[in-house]
Amino acid sequence: MIVRTPVREGVDESVQATDRALPYREVPVGQEASSIADPNTDTFDQWNLGAEFTWQQFGIGGVYTRDNGGLHSNGENRTWVGGVDYATGPFKLGASYLDNREGLGQASATVTDGNLDSKRVAGGVIYTYGPGMTFRGSVGYVRSNDSIATTDATVHSTDVLLGTQINF
Repeated sequence: MIVRTPVREGVDESVQATDRALPYREVPVGQEASSIADPNTDTFDQWNLGAEFTWQQFGIGGVYTRDNGGLHSNGENRTWVGGVDYATGPFKLGASYLDNREGLGQASATVTDGNLDSKRVAGGVIYTYGPGMTFRGSVGYVRSNDSIATTDATVHSTDVLLGTQINF
């Protein structure tokens, strides 16, 4: 079985011109990519820890996760997430916070290592309007900062989501 993985450097120009997407190389499954071409690639490792507690109509939870991004160095990704909720009658109100730091690695010989730092806050509501039927809505705000040495870009965004869920 063959898996396609992105190529980082030294890409054939003819592939870039015809594909217009990220170039890929084929890697046999079970063989580490580091033995194929890029000495910085490694087996993808991840671990996480989470907990949730409820007491009467209150809930609180959190998760911490960390991975190596499949790289020996500069690919680390770590995420903290925490949330609370409160249920009363047909309503359930909640809020959450996310803090993510992703190592971008070294993109090329001229672009040095960087990080993508993202923070998100969100609040939402669920209203049960019948057996197996809910209306859902949330509002969130995200701030992301790309800190590669040659650039420094901060992006702010707001999202509003509305929907319904029907369970049969």
